[in-house]
Amino acid sequence: MIYFGEDKMPDLCNRSYPFHYATALNLLEKMGVDIGRINILAVGEYENYKGEILGQKPAPGMPLKSDVSIELKVGYPSAVDQLPFQFFYGLGGKAHRSADWEWQSRRFMAPYDAAVIRHKAAARYQSLRFSFGITDKDHLTRYLDLFDFALGHDFQDLGDVVFWTGIMPSFHDWSGNAAGVAKVLQFLFGYRFRIIESAESRYEIPDDIRKALGF
Repeated sequence: MIYFGEDKMPDLCNRSYPFHYATALNLLEKMGVDIGRINILAVGEYENYKGEILGQKPAPGMPLKSDVSIELKVGYPSAVDQLPFQFFYGLGGKAHRSADWEWQSRRFMAPYDAAVIRHKAAARYQSLRFSFGITDKDHLTRYLDLFDFALGHDFQDLGDVVFWTGIMPSFHDWSGNAAGVAKVLQFLFGYRFRIIESAESRYEIPDDIRKALGF
């Protein structure tokens, strides 16, 4: 795992502001954590059907170093919850089991559960990016490339990027619309514009392009 700076473990299971597992995993990934190395334990949807983080290691505020093992307990149905009753008690009925058999079973299935949870978190994050629910500048820049619109040094502000992301798909509408073009010019230059169309005027035709009519 790679960490940058003095990153510390965030409070992911705060009861006032509970984190969804997708938010938690993507936050840790943004901090430089390889989410493939995070241990995830699905504690079952009956504990929390919303997919929130119910437990975490290390504790909030602890420094994240390369030798730190991260574990998250997530309110999510495990493969254990999908297995038949006989998987644990045998075909002959109830057998002797210790009180923690369920947790041991969940830990046994944790690698499989974690793979599902990680992929769902990644899919959810990508769907938000492609619906522009997340202002990721690099992604928005690639989107604008589809319109052959390259952001130069004059467009470093994220607000500018978001503006062009929203307006470029409707280029065919505002490009021939004087009011729309005026709004775009106002955004670019900070001054109010008014475009006057179909104004009467007289123009002299240059001699070199004049043509005689008739004979």
